[in-house]
Amino acid sequence: MEITVLGAHHLETSSSWLAGLLVDGALALDAGSLSSGLTLEEQKRVKAILITHHHFDHVKDLPLIGLATGHDSTKEVCAPERTLQFVRAHLLDGDIYPRMDEWPSVEKPSFRLRALEALQQVEIAGYRVKPVQVKHGAVFAVGYEVASREGSTLFYTGDTGGELSSCWQHTSPTLLALEVSLPDSHQDTAQRAGHLTPS
Repeated sequence: MEITVLGAHHLETSSSWLAGLLVDGALALDAGSLSSGLTLEEQKRVKAILITHHHFDHVKDLPLIGLATGHDSTKEVCAPERTLQFVRAHLLDGDIYPRMDEWPSVEKPSFRLRALEALQQVEIAGYRVKPVQVKHGAVFAVGYEVASREGSTLFYTGDTGGELSSCWQHTSPTLLALEVSLPDSHQDTAQRAGHLTPS
């Protein structure tokens, strides 16, 4: 399992990009940096996108990768139903961006939206994927356990404010990707926003 960090920040600048990992060039975890962090050819190779929650820094590049690659292939966009509802209502709503589940055509859309249930393991793009609910303030959010055929297991928390002890009942990864959005000097802000600091 080869993991590429596309972005690991909650702010975007010319040298820092929003949240996103890429597994083996095919499975994206969050869409903060899918177009800004990948060439067009790399974007075309992405088969599926897992979204942890609906905050903009995790969904920003969904419409951009859909527009860039929609004529070439259909990508599976997977998330809890309430996250998909938000994306449909506020981002891919036909006003801000086209409804990518109907564009460029209903028969061959850019995206097929797939609702996932917490703790229900499914196969996506050749990986066993299990959403595990995490605490991120008042927002419904999940992390993802991603297991390869070779036996490697990644757990990507997405944004979380901690309290991860219940997650370890459902995942035992060989690799952990844990968000740390703010420095220790901003511990109070991190707690209010549902994020972690290094300590």
